[in-house]
Formats: sequence, C-alpha cells, structure tokens
Amino acid sequence: MRLKVRKYRILEIMDDKGIGSLKEMAEQLDIQSTNLSTLLNNKSNFTRETLERLIELLDCELDDVLELQVDKEQEER
Repeated sequence: MRLKVRKYRILEIMDDKGIGSLKEMAEQLDIQSTNLSTLLNNKSNFTRETLERLIELLDCELDDVLELQVDKEQEER
C-alpha cells in the first residue's frame, strides 16, 4: 500500500478557493512551482510540514488530498 496524491481533487479545491494557478499555490506554500508539480504528479513525497500547509491553505481534510492505494500484488493475496 502507498499514499497517492489526489491531484484532480486538489485542483478542484484550488478552483473553489480562487487559487488561479499552481505557481500561485506554490508561492503560498513557500515552495518552488516545479516542486509542487512533482508532488502532485506523485513523483516525490510531501514533507509533513508542506502537507500541513497545503491542508491549511485549502481548508480541507487529509483524505481530500491523499488516498491509500493498494498495490496489485497485495490485491492478489
């Protein structure tokens, strides 16, 4: 099992909150926009601090931004 970022849910919440771009959100999170893109595409992991700031910024719950994904190998067991 692993945690996966719910990119499209995050983008939806961003839109609802009036955050117009990933660059704008990255600035508010105090990270580089390229780092945010990497995180949203599940190519890197959030630090706890960044994850907490994201949840606070979007005023949402943890399960709005992350989901538990079961590996195919574990499904077959």
